[in-house]
Amino acid sequence: MTEPDDTTIGPQALRQGAPPRPALRVVFSGGALRAEQHALRPGSTPIGRGVDSVAGVRLDGDPRLSRQHARIEVAGDQVRLVNDSSYGTLRNGLPADDQRLDDGDLIQLGDSFLVFRWLPTDVVDAGVPGITGVSPEAVRLRSTARLVGPTSSPVLLLGPTGTGKEVMAQALHAESRRRGRFVTLNATATPAAAVEAELFGSGAGPMAGAEGALRQAAGGTIFLDEVGELPPSVQPKLLRVLDERRAIAVDATASYVVDARIIAASGVDLEARVRDGRFRADLYARLAEITVRLPTVAARREDVLPLLETALPKGHAPLEPRLVAALLTYHWPYGVREVIKVATELGVRGAGRPLLTLDLVGDRLRPSPPPVPAAVPEVGGKRPAARDHIPDKDELVTLLKRHAFVIADVARATGRSRKQVYRWLDKHGLRDMVADRDLDDETGA
Repeated sequence: MTEPDDTTIGPQALRQGAPPRPALRVVFSGGALRAEQHALRPGSTPIGRGVDSVAGVRLDGDPRLSRQHARIEVAGDQVRLVNDSSYGTLRNGLPADDQRLDDGDLIQLGDSFLVFRWLPTDVVDAGVPGITGVSPEAVRLRSTARLVGPTSSPVLLLGPTGTGKEVMAQALHAESRRRGRFVTLNATATPAAAVEAELFGSGAGPMAGAEGALRQAAGGTIFLDEVGELPPSVQPKLLRVLDERRAIAVDATASYVVDARIIAASGVDLEARVRDGRFRADLYARLAEITVRLPTVAARREDVLPLLETALPKGHAPLEPRLVAALLTYHWPYGVREVIKVATELGVRGAGRPLLTLDLVGDRLRPSPPPVPAAVPEVGGKRPAARDHIPDKDELVTLLKRHAFVIADVARATGRSRKQVYRWLDKHGLRDMVADRDLDDETGA
C-alpha cells in the first residue's frame, strides 16, 4: 500500500502545540438556551444560584439549583467535579459526587446543563459561513477551511453520515476564491455504468454530448462524494486527472485540460478498501494530500441545541429540561439530518403546547434497551422470560440514563409496572436519582 504523504487535520490537532485550557460552557439554564463560556482557573470554581459571579459560575435563573450546587477543582491537568448539594449532580447522566472530568463531559445541576472542555489555545476561529457552532470542533473546522481553502491541493473529507462533509466542501470552495462552479458528483447516487460519462463527459454512445462534471467545474471545485464507491474502471482515469490535470471523455480520442480543484469525501474506511483491493492505493494517496476528519454530532454536544433551534418554528414553546437532557446525551447516529428531523417533529407535535416535552419525540431519542444477559439461569429446565430478569444496580443505572430518568419509560422498556421499578430503586438505594424527576404516581400499575 502506498502511504499518503498527507496533512491530517482532525481532533488530534486540538492537542498539538500550546497546552489547552479548561473551561465550562453553559448551554441551558433558566428554561432557555445559553451560550456562556467560563474559563476555569487553578483551584476551586463554585457553581450555583447564589455564588459570586466573579469567582464562580452563577446561574440564578434555575430554582432547582442550590446556592452552591457543585464546584470544579482544577489542579494542573486534573479537573474534578465535586457535588455540594443534597439534590445531587449528574455527569453524563449519572450521579457524580467527586469525579474526574474529561473533555466533552455533560454536567447537569438542577435544570441547568454545562459542557466541560479542554479548549485549544493554538486554533484561531474564522468567520466562515455555513459552518455553525461554538464547540472546539466547529472552531477547528472553520479554522481549517480558512487555512486550506486557498490552496490548490486535493482534500479528502472523512466522517460518518450526517457530519456535514458537503457543507465543509462548500466552505473550502468559498474560501478558495475560485470563480467557477461548485459541482457535486455522488458515486452512490449515480449508476456505475454512468459514472465515467458523468465525471469525464461523453463524445458518443447513450450519453453523447454529456459535458461531464470536470468540465462543468472548470475554474471551480468538483466534490466527489462517497469516492470509495467509484467503479474500479474509473479509478485509474481519476488518478490521471490528479497527476496530469488532463482527462478524456468517454468514446473520445483527444484529452482536455482540467481546471477544477478536487475535494473528495467518504463515509467508509478507505484504507480498509485499499487493503482488500477495492480502492487503488495510489489514488488514495493523491486524494489524501490533505485529510480533514469531521466530528460526529455527539462530539459537538454544545452545538446540538443551537442546531435544533435553527430548525424549530419561530416562537416555539420552551424546551422541557428532561427533553434537553435526552437531546444532549443522545448519540445522534444519523448526524445533523437527525437533529433536523427531531426539530421538525417537535414543531409539528408541539404546536400550541406551552412546553416542548420529551414524550413528543421520546421514541426517536431512546436507544434500544440493554439485552437480557445471556447467562440468565434456567429454572426447571426453562429459561425465564426477559421480563422476569431483575436488573442489578449497574443495569438499572444504565436503564435510567437511557430513558432520561423517566420511570414510566423504564417500566415500558422492561415490561414491568412503575411500582416494580420503584421497588428496584429502593433495593439498590437509587431512589434519590429520580427525586423530583418523575411525577408519575408511584403506586401506579
